Amino acid sequence: MSKVSVKVKQKAPQQSFLKKGKKASREQIELEGQVRTIRFAKKSVENKLTLFFYVVLACLLFFLIMLFGRLDTIARASHAQSIDEKQVVSEVQKSLETQDMMLYQGNRFVQTLVSRTEGTDGQKEWEEAIAPYLAKKYPVDQLGFSSGERRINSVTFVQQETLDKKAKTFQLTYEVTYTEDKEEQSLPLTFPVSYQKGQLKVIGIPQIAQLEEIETKNEATYDETLQKVTGESVSQEEKEAITSFVTNYFDLYVTNDEKLKLISAVQGLSNATLVSQTIDSIIEQDTDTVLVTGSYQIKFGESSTIGSPYQLKLSKMNNTYFVDEMN
Repeated sequence: MSKVSVKVKQKAPQQSFLKKGKKASREQIELEGQVRTIRFAKKSVENKLTLFFYVVLACLLFFLIMLFGRLDTIARASHAQSIDEKQVVSEVQKSLETQDMMLYQGNRFVQTLVSRTEGTDGQKEWEEAIAPYLAKKYPVDQLGFSSGERRINSVTFVQQETLDKKAKTFQLTYEVTYTEDKEEQSLPLTFPVSYQKGQLKVIGIPQIAQLEEIETKNEATYDETLQKVTGESVSQEEKEAITSFVTNYFDLYVTNDEKLKLISAVQGLSNATLVSQTIDSIIEQDTDTVLVTGSYQIKFGESSTIGSPYQLKLSKMNNTYFVDEMN
C-alpha cells in the first residue's frame, strides 16, 4: 500500500485563502506557523482480513446446514424404524406360549412312551397313542421300551437345547419316574423334536441322558428375616379370637368345605386331612388388616405328611375376620 506525504509550509503570518470558487486540494493545506505531514492510504476493494472472515463464516454456515439436515434425516429414519413396544411384548408372549405348548406336548409324549399295559390289546393301544407324536416313517419298534406293565408317577422337564433355529428343531430332556414290578424307577430321557405349526414331532430315538452334576456357584445364605412381617402386636383378647378363627379356617380349608366361601376368598384343598397347625405371629398392619404367619401339616389318605409355612391376610368384619389372601 503506497503512502503520500504532503508537507505544508508557512508563507505569511496570515493564512492564505484560495481563490473564490475553487475547491481546496487535500494536498494543499496551509496552516499558520507550522508545517504538518499528512499521510494517505489508497482504498482497497476488499480487505484481506475481512475477506477471510466472510469465507470462514460462509463455511461455518454451510457446515451447520449440512449437519442439521443430516440429523433431521437420521431422526426421520429412526422414527420410521422405531420399535413398537406392544408388538415386542406380544411377540415375547407368543414365543413363551409356543415354548410352553412344545414342552407340554413333549411331556405327554414321555408319559405315553413309558406307560404300557400287558397283552396284545395293550400293545395296539400304545402304538395308536404314540403315533401322533412321531415323524413320518418313524420306526416304532426302535423306541426302546418293551411291552410290560408300567405306571407313570411323574414327568419333570429338565432342559431344552436348540438344534437348528431355522428348521425349528430342539433337543428336549425330561426326568421320568415310573413304577414297574412294584418298584419305583427314575431316569432322564432326551430326544430330538421338530416343532412347527403348533405340533411336536419326535424325529429321533429317545435315549437315556447323561446329566452333569450342578456345580455349587451360588453361595447365597438362608435369610429367615425374609419371612418375618413387621407391625403392631394385637391384644391378648384379639389374639385368642384370631387363633380360634384360624383353627376353624384350616379345618374347612383342607377339605374345601362349602362353608369356606363364607370366611375366605381362597380356594381350599381336596380330600386332605389336617395333621397339625401352629401360629408363629399375629401382626396388625393397620386398623382393618391383620397378618398371621405359621405352619401346618396335612396328609392324603394314609400317606406321609406334607408340611408348609403359611401367611394369612385377614380383614376385620363385624367382630369376625375374612381371609383375603393365603401365601
